[in-house]
Amino acid sequence: MNGDVVDPPAMARIREALASFPLRDRVLVELLAGSGLRRVEVCALNVEDAHLGADPHVKATRRKKRRPGEPEKVRIPARVADLLRVYLGLRKTGPLIESRQHAKEGKPTRLSGRQVLRIVEAVGEAIGLRLHPHGFRHYHGTAYQDVRKDPMATMRRLGHEDVRTTGKYMDGWGRQDRQAVEAVDALPSDPGLPSRSDANQRGVPRRQT
Repeated sequence: MNGDVVDPPAMARIREALASFPLRDRVLVELLAGSGLRRVEVCALNVEDAHLGADPHVKATRRKKRRPGEPEKVRIPARVADLLRVYLGLRKTGPLIESRQHAKEGKPTRLSGRQVLRIVEAVGEAIGLRLHPHGFRHYHGTAYQDVRKDPMATMRRLGHEDVRTTGKYMDGWGRQDRQAVEAVDALPSDPGLPSRSDANQRGVPRRQT
């Protein structure tokens, strides 16, 4: 996955930025983050797939080894359901999230994966992050595992076919910690400390660890 890690602090900044974006874009990002669906799965959703009653969910067709599987019930947060109600208005049919760019005969068409990428990148640019749609899937999977602490439940939630694929979500926000470690390592050396080569040249004994 290319792009910066979407962790809770980053998600808070993203939500602040989304306030200035069109409602459609807000719905898209919140649906990606709140469902853990892949962008191709979100793009394939129709209005009829959204069930926004007491137990809000979407009926999503999971991608199984690059082939569609059976529609599955994927619960979504109440906040996302509220946004969808406002966005859909009185619409009863058609793509759940529409594209205004390639409308045919005045009718909006389905949002494409490339358009999803552009929208997410624009949100990232607004806050100085390099975002990728799959980052929201990682955000959701990691947060879900942190709460459930059940790899099999997380595997089912994300539509994985092998729990080993789900293993990358078991480390919490470990990648964020790794990035921090590497960033610290890349900082300029403290001028008050001799480098290893200088220490050797001056006869300073190496420290035993």
